[in-house]
Amino acid sequence: MGRSSRNKNSLQNEHRQTIQSVSYRGLIPPPDMMEQFKTVDSNLPERIVRMAERSFDVAEKELDIVAETQRKDLSIREHEAETMRMALKDDSKYDFRAQMIILSMVVLLLSAIVILGLKGEATLAGFVAAGGFAAIIIAAIKGVSNKTKQ
Repeated sequence: MGRSSRNKNSLQNEHRQTIQSVSYRGLIPPPDMMEQFKTVDSNLPERIVRMAERSFDVAEKELDIVAETQRKDLSIREHEAETMRMALKDDSKYDFRAQMIILSMVVLLLSAIVILGLKGEATLAGFVAAGGFAAIIIAAIKGVSNKTKQ
């Protein structure tokens, strides 16, 4: 019994190890760690610094993109607010009448296209659709551009 307990103790002593853990914050390790890296590969500290610089550059570009996106979002909101303000002005009655006229033109045009299609005049229905919608779109654009000039 004495012999087996001695073997167990000697085996336990042989397998003991010490593990050390080191941590740091930031992109670049502390100088003493960089010196240890130099023993592994003399170029390793320079490569680590270059990686940190690239990481910083990427982060800076990402911040620029976020800032630009926020500026664009703000300009879209400002445009929407201006559009709403213009729609609420006194002359918004004109806009409503114009919208009703355009709506009725679209309904009449669609009705004509359906009737022509049911009669078997698909080609004629296509020409009426193309011409009618083009006329409506041009009228709407000219109406908007004339209004902005005033």
